[in-house]
Amino acid sequence: MKKPPEVKESHEFDDIIQLYAKGSEKIETYINQELGSQGVLSKVKEVILGPRSNHRPRPPFIWIIKEQTEPADPIVYSKEFIKNTFNIWCIAYDSKSLKKSFLKSEELAVRVKIAIDKGFKNDKDKFFEFLKFIGISTAEVEIIEGSRRLHQAVVTYEGIFKGEVKPGSPHVSGIKDIRGDVRKWGKKKKKKKI
Repeated sequence: MKKPPEVKESHEFDDIIQLYAKGSEKIETYINQELGSQGVLSKVKEVILGPRSNHRPRPPFIWIIKEQTEPADPIVYSKEFIKNTFNIWCIAYDSKSLKKSFLKSEELAVRVKIAIDKGFKNDKDKFFEFLKFIGISTAEVEIIEGSRRLHQAVVTYEGIFKGEVKPGSPHVSGIKDIRGDVRKWGKKKKKKKI
């Protein structure tokens, strides 16, 4: 019986993966800077980054989800710029009043906007070329255990950043690369002989 071929771990895309993750981490940093006792988010119990949590957080909490990564508008930006859309979920609960719970989620969303705008303005490394506030929207009420209703408001931002990859790595942006066959990333096109 033949042994299956050995699978070698590829680190070819590590810098791209780290680059894409850095946008979400920057948003998280801006929020975390305002969690202290003097910050606008001092009442927040937890900040979660990514699509899943291994436990049920206690409200009020913030959940950061990166929705989409794509090349930035080629008319405005050169091809190495990348655009990310971030949704920051603001979850609140008031045991005595559904109306207060709803208002608390909206207030938390406004506070998140203040924190992100402040963080972007004071950011020393200027990771984001541009960070655009898209809006605040309320989401459906999630009912837990029949009586506990969590209200949610979503803050949406669009961030543009430069794809700085190491020499020799596959190019991060360009519509063909992002949406195409990932097995072709980094491969050079063969020149046709004339």
